[in-house]
Amino acid sequence: MNETRLDYEPGRDGVARFWLIAPEGMPCVLQSGFFDRLDKAVAAFQADDSQTGGILMSARDGVFADGADIREIAGLMERGDGARALRDWSARASRSLRQLELCGKPLAAAVNGRALGGGLELALACHRRILLARPGHDVGLPEATLGLLPGGGGTQRLPRMIGIEAALPLLLEGRRLSPEEALRQGLVDELAANAEGLLAQARRWLADAPDAVKPWDRKGFRVPGGAGPLSPSAPVSFLAGTARVKARQSRYPAGRAILSCVFEGTIVPMDKGLEIESIQFGQLAAGAVARNLVRGFMRRSALRKPRPDGASTGLRVGRLGVVGAGMMGRGIANHAASRGMEVRLIDRDPQGTAAAIEAIAGDRAREVEKGRLCERTAASILARISPAATMDALADCDLVVEAAFENLQLKQDIIADAARVAGAGALLASNTSTLSIEAIAGASDRADRVLGLHFFSPVERMPLVEIVRAKETSAAAVADAIAFVLQLDKIPIVVSDSPGFYTSRVFCTYIDEAMAMLAEGIAPALIENAARNWGLPASPLAVADEVSLDLQVHVIEQARQRGLPDRLLRGHAWPVIERMVALGRLGRKSRAGFYDYGGEGKRLWPELARLWPALPQQPDADEVARRLLYVQSVETLRCLAEGVVPDAVSADVGAVLGIGFPAWTGGTISLIETVGADAFARECAALADRHGTRFSLDGLEETMSRVVPGATPSQATREKQPAE
Repeated sequence: MNETRLDYEPGRDGVARFWLIAPEGMPCVLQSGFFDRLDKAVAAFQADDSQTGGILMSARDGVFADGADIREIAGLMERGDGARALRDWSARASRSLRQLELCGKPLAAAVNGRALGGGLELALACHRRILLARPGHDVGLPEATLGLLPGGGGTQRLPRMIGIEAALPLLLEGRRLSPEEALRQGLVDELAANAEGLLAQARRWLADAPDAVKPWDRKGFRVPGGAGPLSPSAPVSFLAGTARVKARQSRYPAGRAILSCVFEGTIVPMDKGLEIESIQFGQLAAGAVARNLVRGFMRRSALRKPRPDGASTGLRVGRLGVVGAGMMGRGIANHAASRGMEVRLIDRDPQGTAAAIEAIAGDRAREVEKGRLCERTAASILARISPAATMDALADCDLVVEAAFENLQLKQDIIADAARVAGAGALLASNTSTLSIEAIAGASDRADRVLGLHFFSPVERMPLVEIVRAKETSAAAVADAIAFVLQLDKIPIVVSDSPGFYTSRVFCTYIDEAMAMLAEGIAPALIENAARNWGLPASPLAVADEVSLDLQVHVIEQARQRGLPDRLLRGHAWPVIERMVALGRLGRKSRAGFYDYGGEGKRLWPELARLWPALPQQPDADEVARRLLYVQSVETLRCLAEGVVPDAVSADVGAVLGIGFPAWTGGTISLIETVGADAFARECAALADRHGTRFSLDGLEETMSRVVPGATPSQATREKQPAE
């Protein structure tokens, strides 16, 4: 049986043990069947007069419980009566935890590992919480990050324990707390230094015959900090919570639902509050945003797993060569070293490698200062990186990543040199976002072992790597590249060699649409704010400044030289790019672009209004945002139709993790499903009429029906639009 079970073990000394036992190799998650077993264990505990108290802990070191089984929740979401089924699931969990809480005998949760979501809710239902204080033993209620709310009493117990003001940020942000933070915030009562101490402290507490009645089950209970939502200080907490939701989570309904649960639930008795929570959980979890976020989480988890493939050579990278000590090369080297790999960092300029090593040392020193690393670990990571000035250092490398400037000839030379020096089985990769992998590979005598590894900046934080397969790239090379990316603890998607690959091609449509709107006379502040309001983490004109406008010129000129079709030459954005570059406004690097950059931060350049006068009648913000998002979804459909990206899963994950497409949508393809295929097709037809064929779905009918659930070919069919 592949479910977490609960074993009840009466103790000869009158202290019973409740063991959480997860199947070997499986996560410690709580399914609906778990609560049946919990009910039976609690009933046996209550009926056994020889047992005066109990200790609940996990049999797995380092993990107490990771919460509800997200696969079970996802299955309930797909049901026709999803809201009711999800409400009942939450009510079932709450009923079991409430029975545990009211069992009449004291129970200590000996939390010997991380306790997240339902795992923490299980501990909160106990009468004492003692946490083993080790790195990684985090506790928290992260449901909001999946578009959900805690459904096992978390929105009711936490405010009653630590007060509304302290509880709301934890519930709304889903932040994980270290053991020390958890103690400080009041989520746990004690910390233990080791496993023996954990049990000893639990037994010591039980030996004092503690009361098994929670404060909120006593007459006259008041929420800490006042009398709940109706106290004079409460409006400030809820106003702050509402402001947090509006500022950061306007497209995420979980925040509003959590606020409602806490406000309504803490006015009434505990059991009524739990009922309110279950109703809100069902309504929220059955919505499109929760579905998108949960599905995205599951897709990312699936892509993180090894993929059995007979084509793989079994490569495991022990020594990595990185050619180019700039920002990207430095980031790749730093991250690979943190994952235990020996790194040869090569640059023709010794000062370049010295500067890179110094920057990496500075990064690690800051981590030590913040308590994320100990000095010994930081030193060992730095010691794994060896600077070199010649390609001879690649001779014993298992994989080589070229991370030089975006110049085809330069990259061809590096790959050719690497092929001459590196061993016959070594994998050769180019970290390029736009250049042809086929052209780069053609410079070597082993094109079958050459591919693209497109990392995203900053490498240490961005989880995605785009693996680019050229025509001659072998299946074994792709399999080896996937294994390497997983070794880096990153998420791989495999795409085909084409102009801009997948992520860069779709990303360009985003910033190009913003520049086209600017040229039309749409106010730049409206463009930027509409993007942020719809959940795009970086507004388009600001991100264009970060990338730099002269780089855009370089990319477009290379596309022209390759004879690419007009549609890929970004004609609707070119006049704006050309004009800004002519004025010397290249972006942040020149401290002048669409924004001015000064000592007090940045602000939109006022002269934009003179260069592109504003229309007297401005569109509403939602129309602007739809243009920015829909153009990316249409381009994704084209990439799928052309085989650039293999499937909707890769497309959605790549869009969210690689280019910052709003997570609440699920990705560029899931957005179409969220909007509805009919509505999306109608709106794209109208946008194509007004703004050009970049919004047209002509020729994409079959693709859309294949990748969007419920779509039919007729939904995308319409008369041909005039050329832009």
